[in-house]
Amino acid sequence: MSSPPTIIVESHRSAATLYATGELTTAGVMEAIARVERLPEHVRALRVDLRAVQRTESHALRALDIALRAWRAARRGLRGGAQAIRGRAVQ
Repeated sequence: MSSPPTIIVESHRSAATLYATGELTTAGVMEAIARVERLPEHVRALRVDLRAVQRTESHALRALDIALRAWRAARRGLRGGAQAIRGRAVQ
């Protein structure tokens, strides 16, 4: 039996770390991204630690990938966020 999911965002001067434990769900990813989007503008780097994740919902990792690419594009000043991802402007 897996443990309940936990999402923690730890922020420092210019970077933050998102820690996920238990089961990674699409709903959990949406919660995590909502927290990440509230980080101060000067936070430009985000690490994601999934080592404590025991199970993953089928689309959760893809949702996390898309959301993090959009966040990175927005923080680097690329226009369009998610649109930049579809256009492969983010590397």
